[in-house]
Amino acid sequence: MGLDALEVIVISLTIFVISYIFVFQNHQVIGDSMFPNFLDKEYVLTDKLTYMFIRPPVRGEVVIFKYPKAPEYEYIKRIIGLPGETLKVKDSKMWLQKTDGDWQQLDESSYLKESVITFGRAAIKDDTPFKVPVESYLVLGDNREVSSDSREWGIVPKNLLIGRAMFRLWPPSKLGLIIKNPAY
Repeated sequence: MGLDALEVIVISLTIFVISYIFVFQNHQVIGDSMFPNFLDKEYVLTDKLTYMFIRPPVRGEVVIFKYPKAPEYEYIKRIIGLPGETLKVKDSKMWLQKTDGDWQQLDESSYLKESVITFGRAAIKDDTPFKVPVESYLVLGDNREVSSDSREWGIVPKNLLIGRAMFRLWPPSKLGLIIKNPAY
């Protein structure tokens, strides 16, 4: 009986370690850049497999990534611009250039209040088109007034993406799947 218990413990720990390294990882939200959708000190479970084996990131997904200017830090933001797209900040909103050259305002109403103002910064200026490079993403915080994001420091290369936030672990009152991504 003693060896059976030890065997169960070793197998369980092995499965946990493999899952933590290759499949899922928990991350703590630090700061208010994603307020009110994600609060400071909340914990989310990050899916690390989807982007590696199943599909690329899509607009609207909340992702965890290594900060491009200091990869020892991890950030949480929302994907707004996809590889090869041209976007701009205009009239306090995000705009996407369609294939015919016309501009379409992104509908961000499923995660932003109407009163949220988006303004340009050092890397992405107001009313100036910005093309997202191949294998890169433009990411913004939901709390646009305080978020340090792509508008300030530029794009996130695909190789710095850790994964998508898929499950809220803490606090217990918010335990559950993270709301499905908005449709565009």
